[in-house]
Amino acid sequence: DPKKVKWAVELNKKNPPDINAPTGVPKVLRTGKMEYYPYISDELIVKSSKNPEQLRLLRKLKLTSLMILPIIINKEVVGTISFISSESGRQYTKADVVVAEEVADRAAVAIQNATLYQSAQENEAKFKAFVDSNIVGVFTADAEGNILDANDGFLKIIGYTRDELTQKKINRWRLTPTEYHEVDAAAMKELFTRSSTTPWEKEYIKKVSSAIEDETDLDILDSLQAHLK
Repeated sequence: DPKKVKWAVELNKKNPPDINAPTGVPKVLRTGKMEYYPYISDELIVKSSKNPEQLRLLRKLKLTSLMILPIIINKEVVGTISFISSESGRQYTKADVVVAEEVADRAAVAIQNATLYQSAQENEAKFKAFVDSNIVGVFTADAEGNILDANDGFLKIIGYTRDELTQKKINRWRLTPTEYHEVDAAAMKELFTRSSTTPWEKEYIKKVSSAIEDETDLDILDSLQAHLK
């Protein structure tokens, strides 16, 4: 009923909730415990009214039954959800409470998922800004050492172009000097074992000609494979 919606809005504007109220939404927010009123009598409405104007508006709404449930995420109350029966005259039963609890649980999951998604989006934006800043060189590679993506900072360090990256012509093992093979191999073993590695320092061979000699490439790859085995 549009009129009742208008009255409810008016009621909230003129009588904003008191967080210290002994009943209703404020209490559910404080305690995390549901409030269930299967039958709302006129006596209850009179008792909960702060002033004649609020009583008048509450009576206009003709409330008959009410359930207020907490929305809980990680044991913290983040909000409430209210179910109110009015013009139908219906009175909520224990079976309705069970359904309402399920809805409140699903609302909590939806809010948590939305929060996690927003956080992931923000983190992705921050990481992208870091990668694009060119303050340091950043790249991703597969287990065979093929560099799949890199920022301009890294390409500048190693002397390769983005076209060469796109054509998959860059391999991290081919860019690794012989003296770093052992530490690189140890880091890879740690990565495969623990899914993370202790930070380590190394150097890369910068491209000084159109291509690294194929024989040199094969020697480097053979040496690294021997260390990894």
